[in-house]
Amino acid sequence: MNRFVPFLLLMLGLISSGLAKSEPITGHVIDDASGNGLPGVSIRALLSGTSWLVSEPTDNDGAFRFDLTDGFDSAAMDTNFLNLEFSKAGYHKATRMRSTQTRGQFIVKDLRVRLEPKNDSDTAVEVSSPTDIEESAITPFRRIFHRSYDLFGAGEGNTDDSLTNLNRRLPRHLRRGIITHLQQLQLPANITFDPIPDEIKQDNSIKLRAFAHSEDALAVILGEAELTVSDGDETIELASEYRIIPLLPDFQPGSLFLDDRISKDDFSPSRLSRSLSKTWGGTTVFALALYETREAMKQDDQQKRQAGLKRAEAFLKAQKSVLGIDDDMLNQQIDALLDLIRREGES
Repeated sequence: MNRFVPFLLLMLGLISSGLAKSEPITGHVIDDASGNGLPGVSIRALLSGTSWLVSEPTDNDGAFRFDLTDGFDSAAMDTNFLNLEFSKAGYHKATRMRSTQTRGQFIVKDLRVRLEPKNDSDTAVEVSSPTDIEESAITPFRRIFHRSYDLFGAGEGNTDDSLTNLNRRLPRHLRRGIITHLQQLQLPANITFDPIPDEIKQDNSIKLRAFAHSEDALAVILGEAELTVSDGDETIELASEYRIIPLLPDFQPGSLFLDDRISKDDFSPSRLSRSLSKTWGGTTVFALALYETREAMKQDDQQKRQAGLKRAEAFLKAQKSVLGIDDDMLNQQIDALLDLIRREGES
């Protein structure tokens, strides 16, 4: 019997290595304002709750290439969900979320990542005047702005009709999904979805964020779509972005991207909404908590300050109670904000 042990161990090793098989991840990071490649961007990968800082940042052209098996063992690779976080001083972070039907086998080629430059007003937290407090009480609704999905790439075929239908119907589907998520957590569902004004649509990311700040918005939702053709099969690849607007000097979560690949034949606003609503719902709870934290930190009145921090903490704990195994990145951000709230409450 003992002579079979090495054989069994070998077979188990082959199965394990097969599970962890993954192609190199490649792509480019660009400056969202200039469109130029961005060198020196750090990349952190997250699998199964395990984090790995990729050894090489982006090169002089903003390009990157790495293999997940260089940083993760087979146990960590045994998952359907991958998070990639891109960061560089002077820019807002961007997190890309990918899923795969085959556990541990992630195909991420020619990924295009945009990093949004920061400006000085992003981190300002000013003390509110009594007028500001009264106005916020009169206007309880929190605004999310949305911009139409853009077409990129030069794939064969035509997605104009599909995108027109998507851009017309998706905001309604997403608003319903996000509000349903808030209601299920018994949280205030006072969210409005508003289109970005035409005069702002084509502005760069700095002006877009400045506009959202001026409107006291929670977030801006936007995205890109590309039609790809392989062996006659048409697939629409989408990068959907949730750009969180409330920021703190020591806490700036940046943008969350959710990547989807949908057959053109199956492509519809309701199909994409089902994919996005859970993630965007959880991210909206997080944005609401960040908003409440920011407003609490403006207060001179300690009673109001503590009440605001407790409200933010309640939002985060409600969301944390429903997180799944694919929510590693959001879970980390919630823990970090809870830690900040605890420190602020003790100060």
